[in-house]
Amino acid sequence: MKKILIVLLILFTSYSMVSAEITFSPRVRVTEEYTDNLFLSPDNEEDDFITTTGVGASLGFRGATAALTLAYDPEYAFYREFDNLNAWRHYATMDSYWQMTRFTRLAVTDRFTISDDPADDIEMAIQDRGRNRYTRNTAHAGIIHQFGREDSVELGYNHTILENKLATEEDNQSHNPYLDFISWFLDNRYGLQLHGDYTRGMFDLSDDFDSWRGEIRLRKRFSRRFDMFLYYSHMVTNYDHEPDAIDRYEVSDYVVYNPGAGFNYVAGEDTDISVAVGYAYRDREDIQTDAGPIPVDNDEGPIITTDLRTAWIYPRGLIGLTASSGYTQDTYSTDNLGFNVYGGLTGRAEYGFTNRFRGDVHAEYRYVRYLDEDPVTEDHYVSAGPGLGYQALPWMRFRLEYTYRTVFSDTPEDEYTENRAMLSLILEPATPWRWN
Repeated sequence: MKKILIVLLILFTSYSMVSAEITFSPRVRVTEEYTDNLFLSPDNEEDDFITTTGVGASLGFRGATAALTLAYDPEYAFYREFDNLNAWRHYATMDSYWQMTRFTRLAVTDRFTISDDPADDIEMAIQDRGRNRYTRNTAHAGIIHQFGREDSVELGYNHTILENKLATEEDNQSHNPYLDFISWFLDNRYGLQLHGDYTRGMFDLSDDFDSWRGEIRLRKRFSRRFDMFLYYSHMVTNYDHEPDAIDRYEVSDYVVYNPGAGFNYVAGEDTDISVAVGYAYRDREDIQTDAGPIPVDNDEGPIITTDLRTAWIYPRGLIGLTASSGYTQDTYSTDNLGFNVYGGLTGRAEYGFTNRFRGDVHAEYRYVRYLDEDPVTEDHYVSAGPGLGYQALPWMRFRLEYTYRTVFSDTPEDEYTENRAMLSLILEPATPWRWN
């Protein structure tokens, strides 16, 4: 996948890079970290000091109609007590776009990680992975065409890969093409919005699946910033029912019917709010076994789908808030956990005490209810902590941060609490080096 993306980027950026501006920014980072629960265990916690040293760089190319930015940050982790875990970690990113025409734009991104630090992967799954060494790659390509002032169509593709060193953790990958369409009519007072996607989830041990999802929204605009909509969402998930899958007698095909209504509100450049309230009914097929079918209960109830992003910006700082909720089919974690309902809220505040000294604080809460587990299980994730940053010189800065992280779960072995503190020294030019 990475080779395909690189070839694609070379093809669509080569002609526009003839007179490109080139930027380069090297960096060095040294971090001393302490954790009181190295393996994220529910009990018998082990603490340790971890020293990481690394060098990295960002390389950018920007032309008249295209841009490409590459970044690579390898580091070596030294464990004071558990030195058998000493190893390299690798972090690489790629961001690019090509303005093919005035109204057509292609964007390609890629995120690559090799690590044993569970904090590097916490965005993907609440479940802990201890100090399991893993490789994750997430790629995206999308082309969007604007055919009116607010009318557009987008075709895209997402791909993920997760490989674990421990045989007890499950490898997986997913393929996810999608289509988004929106068009306004009758003097831009009414809109039609469509979404469709297909996901192929593949697991080493659990059953693979195919999932189709489509949604239609009819929108009515009451002002430039506010509109309301009626929607219907339909989701179909079918498993392969492979005879050697470890969960062959646990999974069942299903269909989700979800009508509802909601609103969108754009308060400004930094605030977008979308809230929908509906009723979801999941019709599940019986589980097929050698002894015959096993009946399963269907799921139904009200569902709230939210997507909120807002920020308040002040002369010396800012306050940011994001929230999301809905339902999905799990394709990212080390276990095939199936259909789940989720919700989350994240807040962050920053303040500049002086031109060189800044402080920040963050807090996050996430909730996931796994409806395909028997019995149904819930996970609650809480994280919070402050941070301080000091710009000693234009090319030198320090950062001190603390994070409290805990998981409450119906599965006791998935619960843990961790306190983590980090002191970092970063050497990096204040502005990238530039060549034309």
